[in-house]
Amino acid sequence: MIVLHTFGRKHHRTDPTMFDHKWSCMKLPNPYHQGALRQLDGRNPQVQQYVFRKANGEQADTIVQDARRVISQHLHPSNPDAHVDLVVGFYCQGGRHRSVAVAETLYDDLTNRNIPTTIHHWNLNK
Repeated sequence: MIVLHTFGRKHHRTDPTMFDHKWSCMKLPNPYHQGALRQLDGRNPQVQQYVFRKANGEQADTIVQDARRVISQHLHPSNPDAHVDLVVGFYCQGGRHRSVAVAETLYDDLTNRNIPTTIHHWNLNK
């Protein structure tokens, strides 16, 4: 089982041992500063497009690709259905936009490949 977590650094001081791997989304374009996007969260397609299609969108793609690579290394090579538990985290300042957009994109990719995955967003209502 792959477990994806998103959180905002301003809300949580995480224990670094909680995650097997953790990625910062802090340098990605921040929809919070766009009036029309501020009230939405990273599950919204408009926010995802903003994070992935702005000038720095390739950074978001790089984070997703790096996470895919790490997760692929943890899949059992002779039996793809035998997954090792892996807990990964994505964070940004508030935990509502950038980290959520990246984690949702990865979640969709993993579940489309039939890799058992859950996702937890800690700060959607903050």
